[in-house]
Amino acid sequence: MKKHFLTLIALSFIILFLQVSVNASTAVQLHLKNQSRLIAPDFRRSSASTDFSVGLWAGYNYTNTLFAGQFHIAQSITVMGKYRPAYTFGISGNYKKNDQWSFQAELNIEQKGMYFEDDFYAYVNGKRLTNNVKSNLNMDYFSLPVLANFHFGRVTKWYLSGGLYFSMLRSARLDGKMISEILSPFDNSVEVKESDVNYDLSVSYRRDAGAVIGGGFILPVQKGPHGPILSLVLDARYYQGILNVYAGEPVKPIDPLETINPDAVIEEVPPINADIKLRTSTFAVRLGFVVAI
Repeated sequence: MKKHFLTLIALSFIILFLQVSVNASTAVQLHLKNQSRLIAPDFRRSSASTDFSVGLWAGYNYTNTLFAGQFHIAQSITVMGKYRPAYTFGISGNYKKNDQWSFQAELNIEQKGMYFEDDFYAYVNGKRLTNNVKSNLNMDYFSLPVLANFHFGRVTKWYLSGGLYFSMLRSARLDGKMISEILSPFDNSVEVKESDVNYDLSVSYRRDAGAVIGGGFILPVQKGPHGPILSLVLDARYYQGILNVYAGEPVKPIDPLETINPDAVIEEVPPINADIKLRTSTFAVRLGFVVAI
């Protein structure tokens, strides 16, 4: 009986020793794990929980120019501007202040302008000859919009945006067709001739600036432990220009007396159509990918 009692006490001490050893080993492992977390940063967490993101965009502009004034074309009947399709693409940077507000700046390459038709005529040898022009005015810009976005929604984040934009002109040109009535040199009959219209108008147009409003939604594509890493964004906007983008057609006067009398005063001639005021109006639909950084 005494022998069994001593054996039981020995086994109790052995079990107690093993339990203490296991507890001590577990405590050491937890301590080392906590120390490693303090020493080594969690890169996955820091990369996924950032407040900054960059985006790549491409889309479609539906653009027109609203104008006041008249083109100085002799015997012009009508000038009708219409919306026309154009391109837009660019990059963006976004700062997320909180779950409701973010701020965004972009650098875009885009095209604005209009489609227009004009009919003008002249009388030659008692006959009225009509010319019809159908052209696209293409103005290519570098644009910098700055926006504030208000977000709402859970899985799919909807947002409303508003802000200002500034655009620097890259080039401007007029492309189209002209259908002209001309007199035949043989029998004085009226013939119809079609010709291309291609003019570089970069000196006649200039910078643009205005306001922009819009909205869209953000659909997460790849999620991290602390938020979306990659998102698909569909965006719709309206841009309204407030500056007159038309500078007029410059005219360089030629003075035949300039070579004879260098001191002669040359009268400055104002640009042709200088009273025309053109302001851009653009609807845009864009698709983009946004990546958290």
